[in-house]
Amino acid sequence: MLFRSGPLLKSGGIHNESSLEKEQFSDDSYNKLISECRDILAREREIKKLESIIGDCYYKLEEYGKALLAYENYLKNYPDDEYADFIRKKIHNCRILSKPR
Repeated sequence: MLFRSGPLLKSGGIHNESSLEKEQFSDDSYNKLISECRDILAREREIKKLESIIGDCYYKLEEYGKALLAYENYLKNYPDDEYADFIRKKIHNCRILSKPR
C-alpha cells in the first residue's frame, strides 16, 4: 500500500501499487504523487529529529532517566541512522549522570 495521506491519494487517485501498475495516469498525477511522497519523507525525517530533541530537552532539564528512554527509543526506531553513534554517546552520559552519587 502506498501513502493515503496526500490530496491526490485521498481523492481516490493513486492509492496502491496495483493501481500504479494497471492504470495510466497523467504525468501531472505522477509528479503530484512524487511531490506528496517527498513531503511525507521530509516529515518523517523531521519526526526523527523530534524524538532526539525530546531527549535533549529532558537532558537539559536534568531528567536523565527520561532522556535515556527517549534516546533509547530513537535508537530502537533508527538503529542505523547517521546520528546513531552520537545518540549512543548521549545514552552513555545519561547513564552516568542518572546514577546516585
